[in-house]
Amino acid sequence: MKKCYIMRGLPGSGKSTWIKNNCPNAFVCSADNYFFHNGVYRYDADKIHIAHNACMNLFLDCVLAPYLRYDALCIDNTNCQAWEIAPYYTVAEARGYDVEIVWLQCYVRVATERNIHNVSEETIRKMSMKMEREQLPQWWKRSTIIVNGSF
Repeated sequence: MKKCYIMRGLPGSGKSTWIKNNCPNAFVCSADNYFFHNGVYRYDADKIHIAHNACMNLFLDCVLAPYLRYDALCIDNTNCQAWEIAPYYTVAEARGYDVEIVWLQCYVRVATERNIHNVSEETIRKMSMKMEREQLPQWWKRSTIIVNGSF
């Protein structure tokens, strides 16, 4: 069966590393891809909504186009809240993917030290609190991985 992993975690929690180690042949959809130009990452907060739209469009191309057949997809975004996850989960499931949310829980301090996007500790702390409070639907398949200082 085709598999879709929806990553969930703070910047620096190890989402991309988990994908490389566990799904090396998966097609990865990420808002971060929008900010890479000629191999250089240039984040622009004013364009984050455009980046997420580009990620969703790429994902839709992957699951809806009859000529594309990916056995494994990964959505590599922070996915702090259910409304961010829901479109990916619903569409992938409707297209026959076995969907699983993989939540990498990580200490704020560790995520702050490791994140490559220069996200402030304050912002990461707010994201962490948002994720802890958010109740995901019980019927969504998920796993939680506790991440300490190294991955």
